[in-house]
Amino acid sequence: SGLTLFKQMEFHDLHRLQLDIEAYTTPGFRFSNALRSDDRIIIIALSDNRGWKHVLDGHKLEERAMLIELVETINQHDPDVIEGHNIFNFDIPYIMKRCERLGVEFAVGRDGSTPRAADARTVFAERSIDYLRYEIAGRHIIDTWLLAQSYDSSKRTLESYGLKYLARYFGFAKQDRIYIQPERISWYWDNEPDLLIRYALDDVEETLKL
Repeated sequence: SGLTLFKQMEFHDLHRLQLDIEAYTTPGFRFSNALRSDDRIIIIALSDNRGWKHVLDGHKLEERAMLIELVETINQHDPDVIEGHNIFNFDIPYIMKRCERLGVEFAVGRDGSTPRAADARTVFAERSIDYLRYEIAGRHIIDTWLLAQSYDSSKRTLESYGLKYLARYFGFAKQDRIYIQPERISWYWDNEPDLLIRYALDDVEETLKL
């Protein structure tokens, strides 16, 4: 077509937005399920490479209002790139399912469209991964979980592809970083929500650096 991307741009010229959600799990279940009526998004943490941070707090907003504000925030900040750790397997599909359930159009494309999904497979050394790849019109989606595996296919030094391990491995984990086990997220939401919010903000900060 003759159209090009990122022409004469440096990496820091890109407007990059980081996204992380925390989801509530109904007691008695191990993992949160977007199709389960009592499971839901409780925190949406956002940041960008220009120093901005923002949290949508489920104690202050109903889930539907959080999703509407998320759409408005992405369109207002208009990032070139949306980044997340395991964003293809968790964050985006969970958001999409909750939007469908609550009647919210996740119209975050630059043309007003919703994300498109397609089956995808990628191979890192001897390991193949099947996943749903999402495309957002006018924006790029970067999954740092996949990038870590691409890096490790030649380095062969990583013991885990988890965000917290990677932050320690590459040396940018903060000394006061909040660590919460996934199965304890719902408990912290019910009992110490401020710590869970700090945990989510640490996640987007580490995603930005990764």
